Amino acid sequence: MIFRNKNPRRETASLILFNSAEEAVGAQFILKKAGLEARLRAAPPHLRKGCDLALEIEPLDKTVIDGIFEAGDIEYVAFIAEIQAKAAS
Repeated sequence: MIFRNKNPRRETASLILFNSAEEAVGAQFILKKAGLEARLRAAPPHLRKGCDLALEIEPLDKTVIDGIFEAGDIEYVAFIAEIQAKAAS
């Protein structure tokens, strides 16, 4: 089991981009089932790949996400390892 601190005040985050909103919502569900905090947010315009939604998560290694998504049959367009976290609203 992966234990993660659910502190919304983190300064950096990983961002996962998807082709569709449905994929982003499905991925959020899978990550939450895995015990990870995942927040839907608008992807920065210069990073958008397929749709306007992205998932912001605690900074993680890409291999962790790949393992979780492979088990849940989830595909994503891009994984940005570290960005400035968006303030929780």
